[in-house]
Parts: sequence; structure tokens; C-alpha cells
Amino acid sequence: MAVFQQLCIVSVDHAYFADGRCRGLEFVPAQRTLYFINKTGLLIKHTVNGIVIFYEKSRAEALRQFFGDVDEPFSLAFKVFSRAPDFSYYTQPITFKEAAILYFDNQGITPDDGSGIIRLHSDEYVSDQNFVELGSQLLADIINKRDILIRPVFVVNIGNSPSISAVISSRQNSSSCDFRIKFQARETFWKYYLLGEMRKKNAFITDRNNGFEFEYSGEESLPDNRTGMTFISKQLIPVREMSDYYFQLKEKGVGGGRILIKRLPVATPNQFSRKIINGQEAAVSDIYINC
Repeated sequence: MAVFQQLCIVSVDHAYFADGRCRGLEFVPAQRTLYFINKTGLLIKHTVNGIVIFYEKSRAEALRQFFGDVDEPFSLAFKVFSRAPDFSYYTQPITFKEAAILYFDNQGITPDDGSGIIRLHSDEYVSDQNFVELGSQLLADIINKRDILIRPVFVVNIGNSPSISAVISSRQNSSSCDFRIKFQARETFWKYYLLGEMRKKNAFITDRNNGFEFEYSGEESLPDNRTGMTFISKQLIPVREMSDYYFQLKEKGVGGGRILIKRLPVATPNQFSRKIINGQEAAVSDIYINC
């Protein structure tokens, strides 16, 4: 019976999700990677937020030779698609660019603060620096014409490195590489529209938990000819899967004011628009209150 040992883990974290694990991703091996997997007997197991790669212990020496091949350098490249239609709405930075794609590999990187986790980007979270042009040599034999039409969210490429070589050479079953990609949640200005009986001249919004501030931003006419009072946050606020924000609508008065709505609804990922805030274009989540 074949005995397998863990080679590495590739995990994707996302601040949008309550448990921090980015769900709904599909790792699809590139054609050359499929060839390499079949040739070396590697085993790919999908997890909630990534993949685990195993190798057969009896074939470790053959795998080391593949790793050391100068003419045909070893790499395991995966195109990663999202099954969540609103992935781009709750992710920062914007994940789609016409002529570029997010790309991560394990070359020239170091583990995080002694934890053993190897982050596949230099910043704490994925940033615009992680985009590469579609014509880049890094994407050769990975991205094809079909991928231009049905675009992966990102590409991850695991190649030979000291950490990988150490795993193959180790006799300890606990030895493995823990590669990590971390996405930040999209941040937007939150704008509340008060309609109907909620249009009270002395209304205001407070934050019971986190200290976010809102200011009155005037009245606006809606496409259906209704007029709403608006309040917008002074700071950018991250969009969350399960929000702990506790915004309240109050009416000015003695003792801090009378509560009109104990807990206001929170922003959803795909309900935002582009507006000019402080002289610059910014994403604004529109939230309508009609009572």
C-alpha cells in the first residue's frame, strides 16, 4: 500500500469571512502541472480554502530529481476560480484588470514571524503589486486563450525552493510547507438613505461598538421621485460576511437622544456605487431605510 506524506499546504484567507477562510475557490491545475502530477504520483486534496499536496514516500528520490532538473524546472501551477459571483465585490483590491492577473509564487519569500507560515506576497494582504501582465513569462504554459474569456481570480505557482527541498529530504512526517494567501475585505463609505417616516430633521446615526462616525450629507432625490435624508460614514468601513457593527438611528434629545432604530441594517457586498468623496472617486455602499 502506498504511503503518502504531506508536501505542502496552500491556504487562502479572507477578512470578509467570519472564520477568516476564503470559501468557494476552485484550484485547477495547469496542463503542464497535470503531466507532472501523473509523472510523480502526487496527490492533490481540496480543502475548504485551498489544497494540500501529498507525495508518495517510496518515490521521494525520483521527485527530488524532478525538482533538481535545470532544463525543465519543477513547478505546480494552479488557476484559481471563484464560485462566488460576488467575490470581486467583497474583495480588496479589485481582482479584475483587463491586461493583468493576480499571481503568487514561493520564490524569494520568507516565513512570517517564526510561525512557519510562508506568505506568498510581500505585504500583509494581497495588493496591486501582485498583478502581473498577461503576457508575462511567469504565465507561460499556464494561462491560455480560454482563460482570457473565463478569467481565473488568480494564479498560484509552487516551484522548487529551500523549504520544498527540505520537506522532500526530511524523514519526519510532520514536516511540510504552509503557504498562505491573505485577502483583505473591501472597504467602502456607508451611506444611509432615510425615507418615509424616518425623515426626521433631528435624526442622527451613532456607533455603539467601534467608534465609526456618520455625518449628515443632505437630501437626495431618488429615481422614483422620492426624497431621502442621507448620512455617510466619515471613515471607510470593511464589508463582512457576519457583521458585528451596531449602528443606531437616534433622534436628538436629552440623555443622548431617543432610539428610532435599535440596529440599522449593514452593507451588502454588491450594493455599492462610485461617488466623489472628498474630491476623489470612492466606493460607497448605499443602504435604504424606509419605515
